Amino acid sequence: MIIEDDPYGGETFRSYFLAARKDLMECGGVFKFQGLSAHIGLQSEACDEQRPCPLQVSLYARMGLHRYKLFKGRKFELNRVDHYVKSIGSAVSTYHMTVYAMDMEGGGGGGGGGAPKTCFELIVSEYLANCFTLMCGTARIQGEEDHTKKKNTVFMDTRLPEWPPVALHRVEKSEVQDNDEWIRLYVELAVAFDVSASRGDFEILDVAMDRNPNDEGLDAKNATFYISYRDRDDAWLAKSCHRIAAVRRSFDEDTGNFCLVGAIRLIESAQERRMFYSVFGVENNKRIKLNVPPHQFSQQAVYSRDGESVPWPSWGVA
Repeated sequence: MIIEDDPYGGETFRSYFLAARKDLMECGGVFKFQGLSAHIGLQSEACDEQRPCPLQVSLYARMGLHRYKLFKGRKFELNRVDHYVKSIGSAVSTYHMTVYAMDMEGGGGGGGGGAPKTCFELIVSEYLANCFTLMCGTARIQGEEDHTKKKNTVFMDTRLPEWPPVALHRVEKSEVQDNDEWIRLYVELAVAFDVSASRGDFEILDVAMDRNPNDEGLDAKNATFYISYRDRDDAWLAKSCHRIAAVRRSFDEDTGNFCLVGAIRLIESAQERRMFYSVFGVENNKRIKLNVPPHQFSQQAVYSRDGESVPWPSWGVA
C-alpha cells in the first residue's frame, strides 16, 4: 500500500497517516491515498473464511467489474474480494478493493474451477448517505495504466427521470437472459439501499429502458433502466405485488467516473398495477391515458382510467 502525504501540508494529518501506515502496508495493494480531508481516516479489512466479505462490499466489487466489461469489452466474474480499505469519519465511504476475478470470455481466465484468477483494483464511492448513489472511478487489472483525468472535486447528478417515464423500449427476453448478471446486480444494489425491501431471492419479470438516440441498446453508457421483478418472499406471504427498480447509469469520458443512481417502487394496489402495465405497455397493448402532458409529471400528477385518479409516485431520490 502506498500512502502519500497531504499535498496541502498539515502536521496533524501526516502524523495520523504515519501512525496507520504500517497496518495499511501489511495489507498489500498499490492504491494511492492523497488529498484526503484531515478528518477522514482509513480502515483496512482482509477477507477470508474466518472473516467473510460483507455483502455490500461484494456488490461494489461486482459494480467495478461491470464497469470494466462495459468500457473494456471483457467480462470478468467475481471470484473473491481479497481485501479492501474503507474511508471512515464521514456519512459516506470510499472503498478501495483488491479482488480476484475469472475471465469469462477466455484469455487467461475461463469459468473452470481451476482457472487462473486475474487481480483487479477497484474504487467505488458512496455519494449520498443511505442512498443508491454510487460512483466507480477506477476499475483496472493490476498493473494497467489509468489514462483518465482525475479531479479533486467531482459532482454527481443524483436525479432520476420524472415518473412515469415516456418513450421506453421494452427489452427482449433473450437480451435480458444474456445480460442477466448485471441486471440482477442493479436490482440487488437497489434492494441494499431500500429499508423496506426484502433481502430474499427475486425473479426478473421485464426490463425496459429509455430510447437512446444513438440506438446503443443495452450497451449504452448513459441510459435509465426500469426493471420489474417479483420478490419470492412476497409470493411466500401470498402478497400480490410487483416492484420496479429504476437505475440510471452514466459515464464521464474525461474523468472515467461510472455512476449508478437508483430507487425501488412497490406496485401493490390494483390502481398501481395498471400504472405498472402502462410503463411497460403490456396490458393488451394499451397505454393508460394521462390527464397531464408528459413534461408536467410530478408528485402531484395523476393518471386516470375508468373514472379513477391515482397520484404518480415519487422515486424518493433527491
